[in-house]
Amino acid sequence: MTERLGPAFFRAVPPVPGVYFFRSDEGDLLYIGRSSNLRARIGSYRHVTLQKGARRTLRLVRRTARIDWKPCATAAEAEIGRAHV
Repeated sequence: MTERLGPAFFRAVPPVPGVYFFRSDEGDLLYIGRSSNLRARIGSYRHVTLQKGARRTLRLVRRTARIDWKPCATAAEAEIGRAHV
């Protein structure tokens, strides 16, 4: 993912609670997740390999062309935001 999105992308993700969206080349929504720390969670996908992750996660990472996020004030708000997307 670092090669595709670049290291600057991962540095730009804020270390705050929020909801994140994985999208394909066509812009299709592939996955919605939530985290109490967007930078740590989104950054963790950089290290997914066959040895370190489930096949399903590896397929998701390979198909992802763009990641968007929405910061939230609290982790609870991120959970609510995920439910209403």
